[in-house]
Amino acid sequence: MFALIELTSMKYCIGMDIGGSHISAALVDRKGYVLSEKSFFSAPIDPQASPSEIINSIEDCLLEAAIHFTDHDADEMMVGISMPGPFDYEKGVSEIRGVNKFESLFGSDVKQSLYQRLEAIIGINSVSIHFINDAQAFLKGAVVTHDLEGKNVIGITLGTGIGAAFYEKNQILITGNHIPPNGYIYNTPYLDGIAEDYISTNWLLKQFQNESAEIKSVVQIANLANRGDIYAKSVFEKFGSHLGNILAPFIKSFKADAIAAGGGILNSLPLFENSFRNTLLEQGIEKIDFIICKDTRETAIKGAVAHACNKLQETEQPFRNTSQLLMPAKKESSEHKGYDIYPTISIASGKIETGLESLVNLIKEHRNIVIEGYGGVDWESFLTQLSKTLSGIDSNINFFNIDSALYEKDIILKKTAAFLDSDGKDSIFGKLCTLDISEFFDPLLLSRILPEKNCINILYGTGAACAKWKAPIVYIDIPKNEIQFRSRAGWVENLGRIKEPDSKKQYKRFYFIDWPVLNRHKHSLLSSLTAIIDGQRNSDFTLLDGNDFRNTLNVISQQPFRARPWFEPGTWGGHWIENNIEGLNKEVPNYAWSFELISPENGILLEDDGNLLECSFDWLLFAQSYNVLGKASARFGSYFPIRFDFLDTIEGGNLSIQVHPRLSYMKEHFGEPITQDETYYILDTKDDAVVYLGFQDNVDSKVFEEALRISATEKKAINIKKFVQALPSNKHDLFLIPSGTIHGSGTNNLVLEISCTPYIYTFKLYDWLRLDLDGKPRPINIEHGMKNLDFSRSGERVKKEFISHPVLIEKGEDFERWQLPTHEDHLYAIEKYMWKGDVKINLNQQCQIGMLVEGESIEIITDKKSFNFAYAETFIIPAATENYTVRYSGNGKGVLLLSYVKDAFC
Repeated sequence: MFALIELTSMKYCIGMDIGGSHISAALVDRKGYVLSEKSFFSAPIDPQASPSEIINSIEDCLLEAAIHFTDHDADEMMVGISMPGPFDYEKGVSEIRGVNKFESLFGSDVKQSLYQRLEAIIGINSVSIHFINDAQAFLKGAVVTHDLEGKNVIGITLGTGIGAAFYEKNQILITGNHIPPNGYIYNTPYLDGIAEDYISTNWLLKQFQNESAEIKSVVQIANLANRGDIYAKSVFEKFGSHLGNILAPFIKSFKADAIAAGGGILNSLPLFENSFRNTLLEQGIEKIDFIICKDTRETAIKGAVAHACNKLQETEQPFRNTSQLLMPAKKESSEHKGYDIYPTISIASGKIETGLESLVNLIKEHRNIVIEGYGGVDWESFLTQLSKTLSGIDSNINFFNIDSALYEKDIILKKTAAFLDSDGKDSIFGKLCTLDISEFFDPLLLSRILPEKNCINILYGTGAACAKWKAPIVYIDIPKNEIQFRSRAGWVENLGRIKEPDSKKQYKRFYFIDWPVLNRHKHSLLSSLTAIIDGQRNSDFTLLDGNDFRNTLNVISQQPFRARPWFEPGTWGGHWIENNIEGLNKEVPNYAWSFELISPENGILLEDDGNLLECSFDWLLFAQSYNVLGKASARFGSYFPIRFDFLDTIEGGNLSIQVHPRLSYMKEHFGEPITQDETYYILDTKDDAVVYLGFQDNVDSKVFEEALRISATEKKAINIKKFVQALPSNKHDLFLIPSGTIHGSGTNNLVLEISCTPYIYTFKLYDWLRLDLDGKPRPINIEHGMKNLDFSRSGERVKKEFISHPVLIEKGEDFERWQLPTHEDHLYAIEKYMWKGDVKINLNQQCQIGMLVEGESIEIITDKKSFNFAYAETFIIPAATENYTVRYSGNGKGVLLLSYVKDAFC
């Protein structure tokens, strides 16, 4: 959250131990883990108190230790906190429930609440807080105190329950075949219950519930035993036997060298040590060091500091894995010649706000607020800036993280499994998820997350609105390209706190699970949003009021505009994009794609006095489907049906030889409403360019399949022209690629791909034996492909039916209008205008997607204003525009390409 602290500049750190009845804190010398006695402070804590009362107690204890911290002239503070669980230790969020202590903290972001208060009160430049499980902190403290590095050590704390942790090879382990899940022993099955039923103060007290009503503590039982009470002595002997029987299997499997033990019950160790050791002997364990840590609190404090020091020594994880430039928060000039990579839509002056001041004012006014967001939001950075902006507010501020109410990971994986295994195999494809976001949350846990009276309460996280607080809802949006850059850096989790280590598998989960669920959720929230925030930058957040946002979407839906394109390198990528589009990072290798208009992935860029705010394209369809799509909205609703994108192979490589699924196959296997029917419009070429399209005459499907499988398994090249036609491609050719057609662009083409919106369903059949940019082969999908190939699309039929033959439909002075016929399966039509001067065009209740494919720029004039678009820029003209004039004043004739949904498919 804050800048990493240089450990060499800090001698002392603050350690804290939070127990069930007391909290303790002290300064610890980082080098020798020596605790400063004068700084040690301990105080009672009420585990049944409210969230703010508990956090205030923690804060007060830390401040007592921090008084001494300032004696050392430090302007930075590092804190390690030992905390009982369940708890998300990385995020600092309490998940404690069912243990009769700190229950009110459930869902509370303790770390963020402490950050907000400590920085405001102490005035230290940087605070770094790290949490660790209390049993793990104790074990880590025991290791550094008793010089146990390099040994296998089991740590146990004996008190109201049994805490446990495992140390091996200089690290705490929570997984492994030789340790219990999460390192927990308390819930290990034992006799007719679990371990904690027999190893706890409760068990000891229960043995006396029928003997004497006066026994209320372990100390009293120990006193009886020490005075010779036979029954009391037998109880402790049984306790020692239970402890031995429970620990013995783990001592053996873990090959433990030592046990480090702490906790109040150990004050009575002489009463059960013999029975404990005898039980171990009976289990075949003859020798093991049993180390007693007399002060459990001090040991845990040292361990918490050791953990914090280790965390700060970890390599800082990059936030993005890309050479692409992060979009700036401000556009210096609206004047742009040529292709603009940041196409903006100007809105009323003073509407887009920089910073979070207006959000803070909203919080002050309403006291409770819900901050929603798309998957991939950097919540920590956002909350850091919000906390700094909130400083100075004289009120307790509670932060709650909705993730605490999610179902356990295994439940979510089970709920979503069917959507990720549509073909019964581990592949890149799945089926669009139909679950509602509420199905990811446990209703009982949601009901636990409640705002505290007389406090400011901030509930945040993806799905936060599911808690149904009566509070304003603010939404943090983030572009899909930035989500993917963060994913490739290993930074992003999937919905439900699912962490996929492989970014390609994570993208599969994004596409088939997260994005369908989150888009439906977004749609449901639109009418009630109080504000929207652009969250793609870590610090420069921009905000737009909810009413202004909805009004802006209405305005956009009635005028021409561009979506913000984004660009991706690929193994076959070329150099046209690199050489012809200004503003891109030239160090990126092989730009392959420009996502010109792929509505699920593009954003819309709003601008106000240079300030930029990007929102995802789908908000527009959620709000104004009819205005945008016109009569096509009756069929498609909020689904934008056409896409434009560039494929750049100029001085690059061949695309894979591929095929797309037929409509029935697409619906059955993947759940998409339409399929990936494509066309290739050749915008530019170089020497000897070809497009691979259709089969040669009389290709035997079995022979072809065998050749593909041999190539895939034995890494043998195929003479692909033996099977697939290579047709010469020239500027302004249009190749028709309805689903089921084998195809692929050869090198030296700049392809404008006009297609139905689905864009990932490419069954690669042959990929030229090359590796992807990550050094790994790209997936080959022979089985899917063979089920969809139409082998009748071959020979001369391909040239007649799958290359568009333009038809002149209208002609005038300096004006020609051509139809570029598409295949009967294509749901969209394509027209081409060649003209000079002005042409009037009526939309006929249809949305048009256009591009100037010859000439420098055009001006589109509506009844309200005019808009300029440069060569190769994709633009959208919503149906509500009704009609417009397009003006070309450049050299020669301009050539304009327009596409729209055919009436038959509306």
